[in-house]
Amino acid sequence: MTETAENRSKHSRAWPAESEIEAYRRDLEASFLLEESALEARRNEVVERLDQMEENTLSQAHAERANMKNRREQIIASLQEILDQRYQNFLSGFDRKKLLEELARESMSLLCSACGEAKGGSH
Repeated sequence: MTETAENRSKHSRAWPAESEIEAYRRDLEASFLLEESALEARRNEVVERLDQMEENTLSQAHAERANMKNRREQIIASLQEILDQRYQNFLSGFDRKKLLEELARESMSLLCSACGEAKGGSH
């Protein structure tokens, strides 16, 4: 029985320290939970900011792509206009009547030479 009395005596002396330790543990746990909550809030802010940056980047990329596409279409239209104008200038450089007359002469010349060869070859 003396052991039980001694254990009780030791236990009663250890009890104040245990309550201090427990209080310190609770304070640490509360501090940890506050810190965890603050870090989680900060993490959410960072994730939100990154999402916003991604959205802005994508919006900017789409806008730049649209601008480049519009610019390309303007350049192509301008080039087409220049080519059409040059083609019209090329065509207007020809005298249609002269070309038809020249074509008629060439045709007659070829027909006459073919007729002459045919007559000369049949004798």
